[in-house]
Amino acid sequence: MIKKILAISFVFLFLLTFVSAEKVTGQIGNSRMILRAEPGEKVERYILVKNVNNLPMTIKLSPAGDLEDKIKIQDKEFVLEPGAEKRARFTISSKEEGSTETKIGVCFVPEEGNGVCLSSTVILIISGDSNQDDNSQDDQDDSDTGFSFNPSGHAINTNSQQTKISTTTLFLISSGILAIILIALIVYSTKKKTKKTVKERRA
Repeated sequence: MIKKILAISFVFLFLLTFVSAEKVTGQIGNSRMILRAEPGEKVERYILVKNVNNLPMTIKLSPAGDLEDKIKIQDKEFVLEPGAEKRARFTISSKEEGSTETKIGVCFVPEEGNGVCLSSTVILIISGDSNQDDNSQDDQDDSDTGFSFNPSGHAINTNSQQTKISTTTLFLISSGILAIILIALIVYSTKKKTKKTVKERRA
């Protein structure tokens, strides 16, 4: 019976370690932005990238969409320490009037295990009206209005307050409980063997 409990405990600990290692979260502050410019004008903006995980993340950015060839990302790849954030800068332009939609993929890659990717949508509106108000050229929001994603594919609006328990904390608590159970079982098994030996000697 004790051997079965020990085996189950070790299996549970292994599965818990595997799940903890797989859980990676990505978060950006600019999930959507609308930019206005004149034909040929270069617009410089950024995506606010946050590492809300408990381990370092390699961040990789890549463009896709209408102006994939017209967008230049200055911070294509960098490392973010736990709790750190960085403004990933990019420049976009177009000579043709009209509205275009380009996405910038942001991938969070851990040292081990699976990563997660999300994207920021950049809508560029090119107008020949040179008298437009400069303040209307950028609807980018610096506040934390992005989305947080995990491998399950569900999006969580970061505007609402959330109570989060880190995977490391959960793993440490679970490991501590398992360790206590294992020690208790070992002590119980030792005492049982000792009592059995004493009885055999008396007999």
